[in-house]
Amino acid sequence: MKLSSSSWSFHRTFGAGQMDQFSWLDFCAGKLRLDGVELLDFHFPNTEPSYLKDIKKYATDRGLTICCASVSNHFTGHYQDAQNDVEKVKKWIDIAQVLGAPVVRVFAGSGEEMSKQVIYDQAVECLQKVAMYAEHVGVVLGLENHGGTTAEQVLALLRDVQSPWLKLTLDTGNFPPSETYKSIEACLPHAVIVHAKLYELDVDGCEVRLDYKKIMKSFEKQGYNGFLSIEFEGEPEELGFMPKGVAYLRRLIAEPFVKKTTARKKRADA
Repeated sequence: MKLSSSSWSFHRTFGAGQMDQFSWLDFCAGKLRLDGVELLDFHFPNTEPSYLKDIKKYATDRGLTICCASVSNHFTGHYQDAQNDVEKVKKWIDIAQVLGAPVVRVFAGSGEEMSKQVIYDQAVECLQKVAMYAEHVGVVLGLENHGGTTAEQVLALLRDVQSPWLKLTLDTGNFPPSETYKSIEACLPHAVIVHAKLYELDVDGCEVRLDYKKIMKSFEKQGYNGFLSIEFEGEPEELGFMPKGVAYLRRLIAEPFVKKTTARKKRADA
């Protein structure tokens, strides 16, 4: 597995004007030593071709893969609004291609909205349109379990859209709390990227709300080898918290390899 950060993890820092995309890329490469980055649409000051090329080269020069471009959309409003968002997603598919990002994160709607058949059917229609466009361009869509959607709802959307170019952005913190771990298990085979939610670290530097040891066992069991893109949602100051959060997840990723290496050494010494 590889570690990335979503620019959402720094949304307060961006909002305060303390960081732009270029200084953020410097922080991700220099301070956090990440493998990749996920760029959100609302952190772009513009999407002119020259700017996109500059961002792509800046990330590449620093050894960072732009693993995902994330678009903020909903397909559950009035019909024309949903069609406008179809065009918005298509635009970001094109942007992802310029950036070299293989995945575009998309939304459908909330869990409550998906429980209404008419709205659900509209979301399916919109996802079919953008999935067809994504296939034409050669970019994979990652549908996020967002707004309290259940595993059953997002898996039903994959089934009904029927496109191999529509996969999942699996968010570890967005499933209904009572269903978190079984939902991760059910959805992981369809995940093209994982949002690793972090909220708070205890005195030992471990995430408090989510049991990542349990989650990592699911990843290892199912052979997930993609990006873990960190989404920090907690209260601590972002620039101070993120190095600790990255170190925590990096330890967990390395743990199975450390155990295997130790076991081999013991056998060799026996």
